[in-house]
Amino acid sequence: MKTIEPESIEWFFADQENIHVRVFPTDWDKKLSIIHAKIEAGQTMTDHHHERADNGHEIYFFYKGGHFKYRIGGKEGEYNDTEPMYLFIANKERHTITNLDDKVLEFQAIYTPRFEMDEVRY
Repeated sequence: MKTIEPESIEWFFADQENIHVRVFPTDWDKKLSIIHAKIEAGQTMTDHHHERADNGHEIYFFYKGGHFKYRIGGKEGEYNDTEPMYLFIANKERHTITNLDDKVLEFQAIYTPRFEMDEVRY
């Protein structure tokens, strides 16, 4: 078993996407990436999509719930609850999230296959 201490991983601001992220190393498995992300209060993630290898996808897991609007492909929704929820995003689906709360919105992004920096398109 391998473990990673979250406090040992640095946050950075991905300005093109308007989101704070820290990428958990997944060197032991090339099949996925795990990213801890947060969107500041009142901020919107830049509308974008991914051109992923092997028709991959991503899952956003909001483990603390939250109050936010989202758009994935042509579908829009709003969530306002403290219960966990997730969003599934298929390859090449445009998506964005707006944090409607007065506190930071945190979530995990799980990518399969592994996330590559050059796959993001605006």
